[in-house]
Parts: sequence; C-alpha cells; structure tokens
Amino acid sequence: MDSTNSVNFNKYSCVFRPYIRLLVAFLIVFLVAGGVANGRIGRVPDKGDDKPGAEAAKGGARLLRLYPAAGAKPAADIRLLPPADKMKDGDACPLYEKAAESLPKGIDWSRIDDWLSRPLEQLPLPDVNSTLLQFDRTLNLLEQAAGYKKADWPWVDVEDMSPTRQNWRQLMFVLALKNRRQLKCRDYARAAQTLQTGFGMAAHLAKGPSPVYGITGVGVSARMCREVELFAQQPGAPGLLAALDSMPRPLIDMTEQLQAEAIDPKDPVGMRIRGLSIRLDQHIAALRCVELVRLHAARRGTLPDSLAQIEGVTIPTDPVTGKQFAYRRERQRAFLTGSIPKGGDANETTRYELTLSPSR
Repeated sequence: MDSTNSVNFNKYSCVFRPYIRLLVAFLIVFLVAGGVANGRIGRVPDKGDDKPGAEAAKGGARLLRLYPAAGAKPAADIRLLPPADKMKDGDACPLYEKAAESLPKGIDWSRIDDWLSRPLEQLPLPDVNSTLLQFDRTLNLLEQAAGYKKADWPWVDVEDMSPTRQNWRQLMFVLALKNRRQLKCRDYARAAQTLQTGFGMAAHLAKGPSPVYGITGVGVSARMCREVELFAQQPGAPGLLAALDSMPRPLIDMTEQLQAEAIDPKDPVGMRIRGLSIRLDQHIAALRCVELVRLHAARRGTLPDSLAQIEGVTIPTDPVTGKQFAYRRERQRAFLTGSIPKGGDANETTRYELTLSPSR
C-alpha cells in the first residue's frame, strides 16, 4: 500500500472506529445479557420465547394474570432503588468484582435456565434453596454493592472486554432466581429488596464511562422489569405504584457515554442506542399503568373501563410519544399498548393483555 492510500485508510478508520466499536459493543452485550427479556441464559432467544413473568398472548402481547394490590393505597414503604439518604459513601466497583469472582464453579446453568422458564407454581423449592445456598456470598456482595453511592468503573474497550464482565448475565439471573424463591414463599418484603439490588446494580452500570456499561445496565433493568411483572401476579402482593413512580426518568441516560465515544445521538447508531433507554422507560411506564389497574381492582373489584376511570392518580404517559398509552377493555380482559418507536416495529414496544385473578 502506498503512503497516500495508507494516510487515507488511517483517516477513515479514525472516522468509523467509534461506530465499529459500538457495533461490537452491541454484540458483546447481547451475549452478556442475551435473552434478558425472555429469561434465557447464554444463548440467543428463540422466536416465541415468552417466559418468565408472563405468558404469550395473541398478537405478541404478554399476558399478565393480575391480583389486586394488597390494600386500597400504594405501598409507600417499598422502593425499587436504594434510598439516597441511606446509601454509603465509597466505591461499589470492588464489591461487584468480588461478586463476579465468587460465582461458584460447576453450576449447571441450564438447570437454572429451566427453573426461570417455569411457572412459579412449578418451581422446585428444595432444589432451588440448595442451589441458592451456593450463591450466598455472591448475593450478599451484590446487596452490599447496591447500597453504595457510586461505582468507579474502569474504562472498558469493547475489543478486550474481560471474562469477569461477561458474568453480568449470571449475576442478574441469580438475583431473578432469588426473587422467585421469595415470591413462591410469599415473602414480598424480601422480594422487593432483591428487586432493589438488581435495579441498584443497573443504576451503577448506567454511570459507567462507556456505552458498554449503559447498554448492560439497560439489559439488567429490563430483566428486573420482568420480575416486577411476576410480582404483580402474586396473591396478596403489595402495590408497587409508589416505588415505580419514584424511579428517575429516564432511568438510564447514555448521553455522556455517547459523547465519550464521539457518537452523535442524532445519527443512526446514536439513535439506536438512545432507543434502548427510551424502550426501558416505556416498559417502566407501562408497569406503572399495570399497578394502577391493580389499585383499581383492589378498590372496585374489576378492571377499569379506561385508565381515566382510576381515581386520585396521575396517569403515566408513554415516553415514546408523551401521550397516554392505548388502553381498552373487552369484557374480562384489558389491553395496554405502547407506541412503536420511530424506525422500529411492533416487537419494539410494550404490550400487555391483562386479566384479573380473584382475591384470596
């Protein structure tokens, strides 16, 4: 190659390098958090995967069989992020590193995958309990880490992401399994604490210096949202409306991370990455609507005919459009649908089919 061509090659490789790196980042995070929304460990999700937390309904919606919220008011004492006034000074990063390193060897992850894909009533508690005992130190470290104010993550170059960072998917699936054990035992206070640890871990990742952290944080948060769906389908479970209302909006803002990679948030790559954050916020807003439906059911014993029928509350808006979610009731079912993001398709929005289980 002559010197002129060499100069041109270097010039254009510098221009396109950030985009190439972000494409690699997407691939890595897809493998790290692969199947987050569908609960599968370490593989690309198959079309039609619909668990955990809900069954597949017609049209691609997720079917939630809701129970009325316990009590006619939202539970004010539950939080899905650690309270700021109770967080400790210091760096959580070493604790997360220790948690990843403490993952026991020889674990049959396919077995955990199978448990997470089952309805909660089919969860084999004795086997799950004995498995979770092996993760006791890991879970304690995660809970400690989530209680710190910051995590000083090192810069991660997407081309040399370490095996330790690839353990994120295992950490969040262990949290999901712990949550399911607690829900099975109807220990809702501790289940909420486990969700808080997961969302706290995601919030720490969101503050990392590169988009790799932000994208992974979105994946962890999406997984925790699926666990919130399952929480809402348990008899006697308290309402999570106040907890969801108190979460920051946006939950994960990757603006600074995009700037660090010299990515324009308005170009196709930047818009795609920002779209992940918007979809997460839509998911959380839809869950707030779900909690409104549970609250109305606790008061009236039925599904609301419209969201406007729910008294004394603020109706969440869809972050994609700034308008309310589409909601309609058809006899004993209701349908909640978010707007499709610009340039997206129907698979990139939140859609629920809601039914009401009788109070116990």
